[in-house]
Amino acid sequence: MANNLDSNITRKVLKKFLPMFSKDCVSAKSVNRSIISDRDFDPSSGDTVDVKRPHQFTAYRNATGDLTSATADSLVAGKASATVQDYITVYTGWSNVERALKLDQLDQILKPMVYRAVSELETSLNSFILKNSAHQIGVAGTSLTTWKQVSRVDAFANEIGFPNDGNLMAQLGSFDVANLADVQAGQNNNNQNAMAWERAQLTNNIAGINYFRSNALVSHSPGTHTGTLTLSATPTQTYLVAKDTYQTSLSITGFGNNVTGAVKAGDVIQVTTAGSGYLQQQTKQTAYGEGGNEILYTAAVSADADSNGSGVATVIVNGPAIFEASGAYNTIASALASGDSVSVISGAVGSTNKPNLFYHKDAFGLCTVALPRLEGGVESSSASHEGFTMRVSKFADGVTNTQKLRIDMLPAFACYNPLLAGRLFGGTTPGQ
Repeated sequence: MANNLDSNITRKVLKKFLPMFSKDCVSAKSVNRSIISDRDFDPSSGDTVDVKRPHQFTAYRNATGDLTSATADSLVAGKASATVQDYITVYTGWSNVERALKLDQLDQILKPMVYRAVSELETSLNSFILKNSAHQIGVAGTSLTTWKQVSRVDAFANEIGFPNDGNLMAQLGSFDVANLADVQAGQNNNNQNAMAWERAQLTNNIAGINYFRSNALVSHSPGTHTGTLTLSATPTQTYLVAKDTYQTSLSITGFGNNVTGAVKAGDVIQVTTAGSGYLQQQTKQTAYGEGGNEILYTAAVSADADSNGSGVATVIVNGPAIFEASGAYNTIASALASGDSVSVISGAVGSTNKPNLFYHKDAFGLCTVALPRLEGGVESSSASHEGFTMRVSKFADGVTNTQKLRIDMLPAFACYNPLLAGRLFGGTTPGQ
């Protein structure tokens, strides 16, 4: 029997749409979808839900075990915030004649709507990941050409101190995957009935990392970062200041005067002064990268920043520089200071590139918020499937004699730790 759209259309659409949507998702399945849930958001929560950050502690060692000269670590509560994004809506309508003649194959009607919804969700998620990824491996705009370059993700993650639990992800662009075709036999699963996530995974994964091909990566155009850049002031580098945002404010001088967009959201700032590079987050020892060089402090610009009449810009970056006497929460080996040299390494002025992304699954969170049903003569239903929640609403326009259908999804994104994420290019960046 053909699909009957005369009654209960919203439930019928949901029953078809949600499994099709989940099956087509790739990037959305690579981040944590369990720390926050659709039920965490309600009228009392507003558009933000907070998740507690884990405490960290200092380990003391001496011959006798005497802690007389030791200072007990303070318990400082920090939080990460999940924030509701814009609605994602696909919307269509049909006349009574069209409905009678054409709407007998629901799968065929819904499939293009599924593609658009998946595309909107995953490109917005990857834009969020890009702007919240502190690290960069390789030279911006340089393509990957060997699996050795790709394998640096595992080495870098281990040296920085990512959790070693098999949840390291890497999204590779289509043409970078094509460049690796001489050593990449194909995809993990060519069964077209398999989920898109399964089909996108690459064979011969290196060191257990989940590499997959992605068509939802986003491009980046750097700001107008000309000039010799330095820190114009010593930034605040305490955990107390950074604990709720995991950000650091940097005052940088050397830009042109009154430049709009001196740096852009998603640019990567690197402090090139030796000695203040990253610590391995588990051992708290200085982290060393390719060639035996320390891994320099880098962080992603969170929002566009303009320079003032003196060529100074206040730049908020994701990836905190923390240096305190206790050391429990420290991220860098020594404090950043006024006069330290700074570079923007996310690409040349006027260029555009599309970074590959790598991150631990727990660096980012995603949920889709449960939406209330629409009222007032509207047939409306909501449902969840494999962690994705949607609402379908059907209503009529009596003036134009048409039936209309809208499918809504309201995502919420969270960055739990920007230090567990970065972008990947070919070539070698100093300090990496």
